[in-house]
Amino acid sequence: GKANHSKSSDLLPLVGEMNKSSKYKFPLTSLFFSDPAVENKWYAGNLMHGRDYRSGAGGFIHGFRYLINTQVNYILAKHYGHQFPHLSFTDEGMLMAHVISRIQNSSALYQMHGHMRDIVVRDTQRTGYLYVEQIPRYWVAEALATCGIIESPSCHCEVGFDYGHTMSVPGPWDFDFMFKEERESQNPSLFLHPVMVAVDISGHQTHFHGDEDFRAQWVDDDQISILQTAMKDCLQACFAEDAPESDERNRADL
Repeated sequence: GKANHSKSSDLLPLVGEMNKSSKYKFPLTSLFFSDPAVENKWYAGNLMHGRDYRSGAGGFIHGFRYLINTQVNYILAKHYGHQFPHLSFTDEGMLMAHVISRIQNSSALYQMHGHMRDIVVRDTQRTGYLYVEQIPRYWVAEALATCGIIESPSCHCEVGFDYGHTMSVPGPWDFDFMFKEERESQNPSLFLHPVMVAVDISGHQTHFHGDEDFRAQWVDDDQISILQTAMKDCLQACFAEDAPESDERNRADL
C-alpha cells in the first residue's frame, strides 16, 4: 500500500459553533448541549445537530447516541461526583495498541468524524498517559477538568477520522474530483481516514494522517504501520519536551 503519512499545520477551525446553515432548525446550545440561558436544561437527540449540521451525524441515531452518552457522563461527573470515564497507560506501547484498536473498532469516531475525538494527555504524575474516549473536540478542556486535569495542558493529542482537508470542517468539496483517477494518489488521503492531531494551548494544530481504507477496517500490516508512524510522530510533536520518566529510561537503554 502507498505510504501517505504526512502532516499539515493550521489553526484550529471554529468547529463546534452553531452552524449558520442550519437556519435555526436547532436550538442554540452551550457546554455539552446545555441551554445557554436556562440552568440545568439540556438538549439531546437530534436537537444536538446544530453544531455538526451537514458535516456530521449528530442529528441521527447513529451519531447522537454517542453525544448523549458523553453528555450524561459529563453531567454525572460535574454535578453528581461520578468519575468521568478514562483510561491510564503507563507506557507508549500500551497506548499505541489501544489507539490502533480504537481506529479499527470505534463506531463513535467513525460516525462522528471531524467532531468527536479521543483525547491523549500526560497524566498529572507524568508517569504515563491519560486517555479519554469520544469527546466533542470543542469541549476538550471541560472534559479533561472532570478527569482531574484542571490546568489546560500545553498540548494534547486527538485521535479520530476526517477527510483530506484540514483547513475547515466541513470545508469545500469538489464532487467532480471523485471521478478523476488522481483522487487515489492524494496525500493526505482524499476520503475518510484516521487522523492524529497535536493541538497546543493556543489552538494551533498539526495533523498526522493514516491511510484511507474503503473497507473501513484498517487491519492490513501496511495500514497499521502508517497508523503507528502517525501516532508516534503526533506524540513526539506534542510531548517531546515532557516525556514521562519511564519513556526517558527506555530511550536511555537503547
